[in-house]
Amino acid sequence: MKKKYHFRKQTMMQRFKGFIVSVILILTHSNVQGQNLELTSDLDFISVPGHASISTPTGVAVNSHNHVFITSSGPEKLVEYDAKGQYVRELIPGILLGPHGVRVDAQDNIWVTDLELHQVIKINPKGQIKLILGQKKTSGLFDEQRKMTLFFKPADIAFGKNGDIYIADGYGNSRVVKLDKNGNFIKTWGESGTKEGQFNNPHNIVVDDQGKVYVADRHNKRIQVFSADGKFIESWTHLGTPWGLVLSKNKKNIYLTDGNKEVLHKLNLKGKILGSYGTPGQSQGNFRAAHGVAVDLNGDIYVTEVINWRVQKLIQKK
Repeated sequence: MKKKYHFRKQTMMQRFKGFIVSVILILTHSNVQGQNLELTSDLDFISVPGHASISTPTGVAVNSHNHVFITSSGPEKLVEYDAKGQYVRELIPGILLGPHGVRVDAQDNIWVTDLELHQVIKINPKGQIKLILGQKKTSGLFDEQRKMTLFFKPADIAFGKNGDIYIADGYGNSRVVKLDKNGNFIKTWGESGTKEGQFNNPHNIVVDDQGKVYVADRHNKRIQVFSADGKFIESWTHLGTPWGLVLSKNKKNIYLTDGNKEVLHKLNLKGKILGSYGTPGQSQGNFRAAHGVAVDLNGDIYVTEVINWRVQKLIQKK
């Protein structure tokens, strides 16, 4: 009888432990996996002429007229398309060498980071260069003689509501640099590492309306959240490998591309996954090295794919 009683007691305990584990897994899963996003893929939206063929596109951005800007290693490094996907122009031809990230600010200026030039370039809507950050083909942290900030393969750029500039100085320096709207140095934070506030390729960056700074700490497989002055707030480690970030049209959500698992996630500003879209492959709705991400005025989403050499438009179902 004792052996039988001992066997039943152990089984009940195992069941109780199993129940607890199941509850934990369900709760965890609810934070990691959202519903499928209802999106329709359009692979033919961008009409690319032969002289501007897209190769390994990385950055994508949209202005207030729904014009789309794409960076790639093709013959034309930074190209603008209109709201119907028709070719408009190449910007600053002959200047860029290794363009990576592209963003559009509230005044429709176009900003591009260049990994080979080690620079960030501001271009006005007329296509004129208005501001240069960093020194051409010179990597570093800061030039004491000239009192100017240097970069080492800067990956991305974001803007505060007051015009402050945040640069993910990503591939080389593993830090975030904060400048004022004129490019004057304010502060920097971060270094190479895995601890809070350290980075391993800060690859994309966005700033919400409350001034919180979200950094895609790509090789550390997390998003780190900071205050506007660089104070660490929290880290989201359940999102896979974040490559690209963009705020939604209403600024209440973040879209994230994971170029390892080939998926697009929609997050709230607490890091919870609200929905997901995509699988690996070459067909519609598939991704290969999903990289940059942008949202237009209609809420439609654009994703660059480094391996598939294309920009996929994902249309929100009405």
